[in-house]
Amino acid sequence: MSEILEVINKYKNRLLKEPGLVGDMFFYENGSLNIDKNLYDAFHKKMNKLALENYNFDLQFETKELFLGFLSVGIVDEDHYDFCFINDLGIFTIYYDPPFEEFEAEYVLEIIYWDDISSIDLEYVNEHHTRINFDIKNGENNDSFYKLLIEFGKFGSHFNAQNYQACKLVVELLNDIIEVLNKNVCNEKIEELNVLLEEEQYDELLIELESIDRDDLENVYTYHFLRMEAFHGLGENLKTLEEANEYRRFLDRNDKSHDFQLGNLYSLAYKYNEDGLNSIKWFNETLQLYTKANRNVEVDVIEELQSELENSYEVLKKEFVDISFQKRKFIFMSDELLYSEMEGLVVLKVNDIPENIKFPLSHPQLNEVYTFHPNNANSYIPLKDYQKELFVDKLREFLILLDTLGATKIDIINKNRNIDKNENSSEKKIGVKASYKVVSTNVDYNNKENNNNQLERELNLAFHQKLSPKKAPYIPEGLVWLPTDLNWQRMAEQRMNGSLMSHREIITSKQIESLSSHELTKVNVELNVLLAKANVDYQKDDISKSSSENHFELEIQVEFEDIDNLKQVHNNLNNNERSNNNLDKYKEDVLFMLEDDGIIDEIERKLLNRKIEKYGISIDEAEQVEKELMFNNDELKYLEEYKLLLLEGEIGEIEQKMLLRYAKRYNISEERQKVLNNSFK
Repeated sequence: MSEILEVINKYKNRLLKEPGLVGDMFFYENGSLNIDKNLYDAFHKKMNKLALENYNFDLQFETKELFLGFLSVGIVDEDHYDFCFINDLGIFTIYYDPPFEEFEAEYVLEIIYWDDISSIDLEYVNEHHTRINFDIKNGENNDSFYKLLIEFGKFGSHFNAQNYQACKLVVELLNDIIEVLNKNVCNEKIEELNVLLEEEQYDELLIELESIDRDDLENVYTYHFLRMEAFHGLGENLKTLEEANEYRRFLDRNDKSHDFQLGNLYSLAYKYNEDGLNSIKWFNETLQLYTKANRNVEVDVIEELQSELENSYEVLKKEFVDISFQKRKFIFMSDELLYSEMEGLVVLKVNDIPENIKFPLSHPQLNEVYTFHPNNANSYIPLKDYQKELFVDKLREFLILLDTLGATKIDIINKNRNIDKNENSSEKKIGVKASYKVVSTNVDYNNKENNNNQLERELNLAFHQKLSPKKAPYIPEGLVWLPTDLNWQRMAEQRMNGSLMSHREIITSKQIESLSSHELTKVNVELNVLLAKANVDYQKDDISKSSSENHFELEIQVEFEDIDNLKQVHNNLNNNERSNNNLDKYKEDVLFMLEDDGIIDEIERKLLNRKIEKYGISIDEAEQVEKELMFNNDELKYLEEYKLLLLEGEIGEIEQKMLLRYAKRYNISEERQKVLNNSFK
């Protein structure tokens, strides 16, 4: 069935009931227009004659080709009539123009093709007249209209409309027909454009897109989608993002809501630009918008969007450390792929995190929020404990620095101990072995513990340390706080010059705060949303309380060894380094001797003995080098067995049989066995 006929049938009852439409109306029924054949032949003959005279073509229509007709007869007499009909081509009207003053009566044929019409509107003139304006495509100027004046009260006027309401109904019908036809034309055009896309003719596609009608919302989306695909095919991915922006501006200008089609454009644009963070955002939003907009969602569409989400997450993992710090300042750990609306908070899968970021021991944990270390953006710490964690981290680094600078005694005074004098407390004598990251000695200290918050217990610190430095002062590599602390830098410089014998330092958690209360509030709000999605209960104020109520402050007093007492040790260390270098040289000489036949003969032995004396290495060291180079692992195992037998006495017949069994076990040939046995003589 013709789509035009479908539209007409929808209006049939309204047309029949409209009192302002007079005369006869004919509808398509049983395969043709339900008009009397003799009546149709009469006006058709006249119409075809006019077509030949004025347009030079035949209008040989049959009633099966007509979908709607308006007829009025008897303007002058029964032989005169006006007739208007609609078919797949357009609107055809023949009417009798009676004599007026010097003008003779005549029949007039008017034809308006659907392909020429962009739209139709109704213009009220006065109570006796209205005008139907046909916006004609490809006219001579932008205001090209065919204006049809309807005179009420004149029997036989176009469409037999006798009032404004009747004209309005007819225009509504005609516009619906045009909309259907334009959509069909657009779909045909889109099919042609898709062929160009499939054939990778991207330049031709961009040229053809300029001719597409973008007035309709669906066409606008298709226009920008195809342009985006063409730019991506040409490798101009930055332009794909501009297409998404342009479509969004179109929606905003026309007061239209942001739909899943907009989400799809942004999703693809960020995907093409390999922006995992934003593509996750938009694929996630597109998925939500799609499910809201469609009652009957298509499973394959959902699966495709979810697949795109997973692919975007893989991109995010690869690019994570290259994302600007402010965009990944916070991390929320989830067991599913969620998206945070908060700028700067990224959701990661707890069991599938980027390789180049680090967490404390036993972390990351599910449903936990982390923030990065202020001096190491690839190291993350729990947000709820970040103040304490940073404080401990800075303290540990300072103790490492003091140790390597030659500290002999370190006293740490807890400035928070007497905050509340009324609290119950108890004295404990505790022996601990300090972490190698802080000190390398066994220490004892008095720990004063109260019922609420005790720094010693929380931070597990040794408060009185005695050290015995062995090395000359040096600054270890990999320190993260030293480059940003001028006091430490000056102290280290003085110590390296040998002038500093003692030092006093205050470390407070307030000095290392890197998050504002406003940021923490935003995190609390967003965390509430994310945990709700994950069906997890959440106490809203946990983070803000744990991050703002407790402040720590320590006073550190240190005494250093005289730098002159460490120089001899340093020289001894240099001697050891030289000894290691000479051993390496001896290895090269032994390899040279073994190069020809794999053994050391008498002449080669004499030469190597001179090398041992020259390099100042011991006989034991030389023998160890030779064994490592001359024998493989299996041979060394055989030699160990041979050595044990030698220790028990002479090698007799029984021992020889045992050695043969060892040789077979370690896959050693008879000739090689002799070489190994001779190495002990």
